[in-house]
Amino acid sequence: MRRPDENSASVRLPPVEGLAEETRRYLEETRARFGLDFDPTMGRVIAAIPEIWRGEAHASRVAYTPGLLSRAEKELIAACVSAMNACAY
Repeated sequence: MRRPDENSASVRLPPVEGLAEETRRYLEETRARFGLDFDPTMGRVIAAIPEIWRGEAHASRVAYTPGLLSRAEKELIAACVSAMNACAY
């Protein structure tokens, strides 16, 4: 995952320090889940709208729950879909 820079977002993102505690916990969980030491730009965009990140967080947890496919297989599918959609994330 690419570390965001000041020019990577076209949406003004609120500073992490000013976000609600619940939202900061979401970002912490995202960093932990993906083993990151920074908040991905897309995570910060989603975090700016609590109604969106709550749904995304739930969907992500459900998607990565063990099942018929391994986590690696699910991540490979996600990477392929992102590539097909020319997604920079």
